[in-house]
Amino acid sequence: MLRLFLRGKIKNGAASVRLRCFAMTLEYFSTFYFVYPALCVAAFFILFFVLRGRSKKTVYWVLFALLALNFVLHFVKLAFPPYVDGLPGTIRKATFENICAVSTLVFPFLMLSKKPLLWDYMFYIGVISGFAAMFVPMNIIGLGVFEFETIRFYICHGSLWIAPLLMVLFKVHTLNYRRVFKVILLYFACLFLILFNEIVLMVIGWVAPPESFEGTLWDYFLSNVERNSGFIFGPPPELEQIAQFLLVLTPSFFKPGKYIDVYMPVLWEVVPVLIYGMIGGTAISAIWDHKRMAEDIAKVKAYFGKKFKRARLGRAKSRFAKPVFNSGKRLRRAKLNRF
Repeated sequence: MLRLFLRGKIKNGAASVRLRCFAMTLEYFSTFYFVYPALCVAAFFILFFVLRGRSKKTVYWVLFALLALNFVLHFVKLAFPPYVDGLPGTIRKATFENICAVSTLVFPFLMLSKKPLLWDYMFYIGVISGFAAMFVPMNIIGLGVFEFETIRFYICHGSLWIAPLLMVLFKVHTLNYRRVFKVILLYFACLFLILFNEIVLMVIGWVAPPESFEGTLWDYFLSNVERNSGFIFGPPPELEQIAQFLLVLTPSFFKPGKYIDVYMPVLWEVVPVLIYGMIGGTAISAIWDHKRMAEDIAKVKAYFGKKFKRARLGRAKSRFAKPVFNSGKRLRRAKLNRF
């Protein structure tokens, strides 16, 4: 009897634990907030050791398959909660709604292009945005930890940094620090695509102000509180203090103040992103592209060294050369003296 009683208690306890696990929601700094990123890192190392020693062609197609799966999951999510209940309006969630959505939709095609510049873009944007999304998962906070959307979120955002990073580590692609500026321009093109997508969604009525919003559609469109993917409409109020290192470089006519009342969409971050992007991008690429960087620095030093040497020699010659001025007058005097 005691054995049956204990067995029943254990079964009931296990069932209650399972129920509690499925009832758990994802919150900042909760257990699964750290578990899922850790699983993504584990997946990275598993792929690394599985693909190590394989041909570049094999690595390429395995990583392409990962990004293709990402692409498919981006649309499959519409068949699951919370999106399926809001169709057709929730189709907007499968559009170019934010930086990671753009990456999910275009990365497979960028990979097929085999263009070095586009692969550079995949590396920088994929690694930075993918990592950032895993630790700031705003879209899934409050969802169940075992819901399809939660699992899909981490698979998709993990793939965005795993695939490009493995491409570089296995030398399927070689970074070039000279292309960092062009990558930043592509990033701005991505932000303008998100901005255009936002306009289209509002025109067709898939995005509209909630009843609680006080203001016009235009106010809602320019709001940095409501829909603000990629911070294209400026940092939200709660992040403005943290974003001071960006805002200090933003021209006054692109941010609220003397000239305008709102942040100028996208343009407000042009100057700070250019400056910090060039510094950060060059520093990151130096890890893999340090030889080319050292060669270019040596060439620049040699070039200016030659220029300086010539300038110094020129000054020295002019300093010690005999003066030739008034030579014409001396010659005339000499001729006159003969007579």
